[in-house]
Amino acid sequence: MRRTCLAFYFCLAAFTLTPAGASENGSVQSYYGYNLETKGVRALLKINDIVLDRQAKASAMNGSSGALGMWARTGSNPVEIIILESSQPKEAGAASVKLTVKQVDKDGEKAGPETSLLDFAWEQKGKETFPLVLKTQFEIKNPLPAWAWEKGDVFTNANLPKEAIYGYVRELIALLNKKDFAGLAPYLRVKTEELSLAQHVPLQEGLTDQEQFFKSELFSDPKWSMVPLKGKSLVFNLHAGGRLVEVVDAKGGSPVHTGELKDEGTFSLKLFLARINGKWTLCR
Repeated sequence: MRRTCLAFYFCLAAFTLTPAGASENGSVQSYYGYNLETKGVRALLKINDIVLDRQAKASAMNGSSGALGMWARTGSNPVEIIILESSQPKEAGAASVKLTVKQVDKDGEKAGPETSLLDFAWEQKGKETFPLVLKTQFEIKNPLPAWAWEKGDVFTNANLPKEAIYGYVRELIALLNKKDFAGLAPYLRVKTEELSLAQHVPLQEGLTDQEQFFKSELFSDPKWSMVPLKGKSLVFNLHAGGRLVEVVDAKGGSPVHTGELKDEGTFSLKLFLARINGKWTLCR
């Protein structure tokens, strides 16, 4: 079991629809989520040029869902489904993809009907050449927050300042290893603020929950210890037109993680960074 930071609203994999922004009805909160179903293909899903779903292999059937509120924007949201390979590349009907994006408006505890924002389907017609890029888009009319990563500097693989990112990651690992929450909190601030917005959680409630999570559940663990960063082992994936940098290890996981904890689980912190006004910032 792997625990990803932070507390209830940072563990976003548990949510299918996540709220972000109010609808035109004022107090009504809008929830957004996607569902991806594939048959016989290995695919990658990008929304707003951010990879939200990576499939490991071309399975007979594969399904996944996720929250969209923290990645979506008001207006047009471009979508790319990149089919990397098919298990049966020459047979018509052997492979298919279906993507749905939905909005649910909720007034207090009362959920309204679902609104379909996108219902996209593709079926293999015969012999195809892979990778195959399928493009579509969906519209969001409600006002959403302007996310910090949208103001980030634009990088390419050629000009990305990798040494600065290595330094940032080492700082995070050191603070976590020392159990220095006071030093860690500023690094988490933007991520906390924006995920609180996306979940319609009052900021102070989110900050309090986050501090309790670290101090009571994580730092109190007798086996708490961060795995050190070894050599030049980081991999950098650019998203959002080069404004957002996903930092992973050679296996595709977060390089900021513990060893095994007392419950046989581990803790890891996902790293989606943007450089804003000259400063590296943890955004997601």
